[in-house]
Amino acid sequence: MLSLPSKPWKKIKVEQEEEGQYTVTFLSRLKDEAEFKKIIRKDLERCLGQQDSLTSSRWETRSIILKIRDFESFKRKLARVSILIESD
Repeated sequence: MLSLPSKPWKKIKVEQEEEGQYTVTFLSRLKDEAEFKKIIRKDLERCLGQQDSLTSSRWETRSIILKIRDFESFKRKLARVSILIESD
């Protein structure tokens, strides 16, 4: 039986800034700003709930600031889009 190659996992670091606000920083190597924006649009935005939002993104630091009401739900959704939270 043949199997398809697995999708490469992207690693991120998540830091809580204040209640409901998180900074997500990419630890995995990204080719360019276009790939960074594509991951935000196709992967991260899909993981947000209806009342969650992306407040800003910065290619220079590979980071995004998110407002998230249910962080546990957001974490579970990340696994579905092959994003792994790196723990300290």
